[in-house]
Amino acid sequence: MKLCGFNLCFPGFNRADGAIQLPDDDDSENFLQGITPIGNTSPDFLSFLAKNPEYNSPFLDALRHNDFKRLDDPCSPSCYMDYTGAGLYPESLAKSFADQLTKNVYGNPHSENPSSQLSSRANENAKQAVLSFIDANPNVYDVIWTSNATGALKILAEGYPYQAGQSLVMSVDSHSSYPFSFHAFPNIGLTRINANPSLGLSDSVNGMRAFADRAGAKVEYLELPDDLRGHRNPAIFDFSQTAGRSTVLTYIFDIGTTNRPERSSAAPGLFVATAQSNITGLKAPIHELVPLASSLGYTTLLDAAALLPTSRLSLEKLHGSLDAHLQDGWPSDRAWCARDQAGFTRGLHKPWFCGGTVQLVQAPGMAVTMEQGPARFEDGTIDFLSTLIIPQAFATLDKALNNSLGARVAALTYWTVDQMTKIKHEVGTSPFILVRSPNILLTKAEMAKLHGGLIAFEVMDKTGEELAFELAACAHAQAKVLHVYNCDRSSNPGGGASIMKTKEVVADFQSGETKKDIQAKWGVRAAGLTRASFGLASNFADAFYFIKFMES
Repeated sequence: MKLCGFNLCFPGFNRADGAIQLPDDDDSENFLQGITPIGNTSPDFLSFLAKNPEYNSPFLDALRHNDFKRLDDPCSPSCYMDYTGAGLYPESLAKSFADQLTKNVYGNPHSENPSSQLSSRANENAKQAVLSFIDANPNVYDVIWTSNATGALKILAEGYPYQAGQSLVMSVDSHSSYPFSFHAFPNIGLTRINANPSLGLSDSVNGMRAFADRAGAKVEYLELPDDLRGHRNPAIFDFSQTAGRSTVLTYIFDIGTTNRPERSSAAPGLFVATAQSNITGLKAPIHELVPLASSLGYTTLLDAAALLPTSRLSLEKLHGSLDAHLQDGWPSDRAWCARDQAGFTRGLHKPWFCGGTVQLVQAPGMAVTMEQGPARFEDGTIDFLSTLIIPQAFATLDKALNNSLGARVAALTYWTVDQMTKIKHEVGTSPFILVRSPNILLTKAEMAKLHGGLIAFEVMDKTGEELAFELAACAHAQAKVLHVYNCDRSSNPGGGASIMKTKEVVADFQSGETKKDIQAKWGVRAAGLTRASFGLASNFADAFYFIKFMES
């Protein structure tokens, strides 16, 4: 059994002093031999199903069996638990993609010949699939193809016309980076411009501040609720008390009260909210935040990268026209922006042009006529072959969401958190795992409402000291456990520091310092913590193997 994609694995903790004992080479082939594969008739599964009937989904069971055979290969089964880092593509998509490539001739879409027209039709079909999935009116929205999700965010970051006195406001757990692999399905984000909402996805939200700072705008942060329960009763943010180059704002009002803050500036700037954190898993009350920020005059970007693979988002329910950006990684990282045709992009400035974005260019000379519509923001010819499979990818995810994917992920998350808190050291009763998020006191219903299928945690020795995640990665590698990913400070610095209670580490950080420098000053655990997450192909066997592995 290979534990793949999971962020942390520990083959042995037998030292009398409570420290980690790394496996010998002989142990690497045997560390999971004592774990019996679990079936649908096992007492453990039947007990789980009795307590979590919402988990049951014949469609998802069939999807796992037919499209993810590689996870259940009897010769080399794999337990994948890093869906927040990268989704897994269904086998049927790979076969369909190969079939289309071998049976058709696709040419550059910037032409009128039959092969080019075939590519153009595939491009339009993919755009319609995007708009349909996010419930966007095709008469209002259009789609911009970009190289990846960060490329789409860069359109807004570099083109936003900051004015004197404006701010860039974002959540403290905004993403700095997002690990790309073969994402099979879309991630979506959302923005709102003045009275008109607009949509965009962020994988590098923190990086937007470089453009804001260069333009002279203030950079301000919204803190997380201390107990990670603050979104149970939706709250709004105080946008009124802002000063300085980097400011922390907090929750102060309840939604529905008349005592709402007012902003003195007629054009306050850009507000970025995180729909679901990639490190805490905490969901934001987006249906309150987006209208509120818009009413205060902000252009509002909602990063929903971690939300959409297991949840729905309807642009119609956000009551406005949006500029949208999605990501689908099949067969490589893809992203789109759906723009407000009423004029959102007219306020954005693209600082350069290239092939595919222009109608006429003077050379020598400086005259240029840009393409109109979404093409002007695309960087060259689109990766038109990658659009072929997008309609089928969205259709598969749509069916999964209609067949209890969200409920299954929530049930697995709650059960796994509960089991993790019960694991103790062999000697004594000290806990082995410290779950940082979700809040372990949440009820099952609360956890499903407030959190996605993500668990952030640390592993402790028997003295109660947290261990560095790099040590775990070393143990993981020596045990020949594949594809380890750990959440360090570069992935989500604010969110990680908030739930680890190490904000002083981030506050002390200076540009140019390395991870080793931080660890030398603050200890080995200062660089990050560990994340496990569920997704499209997850089932109880994955959660069961994970717990048994940790217990072993």
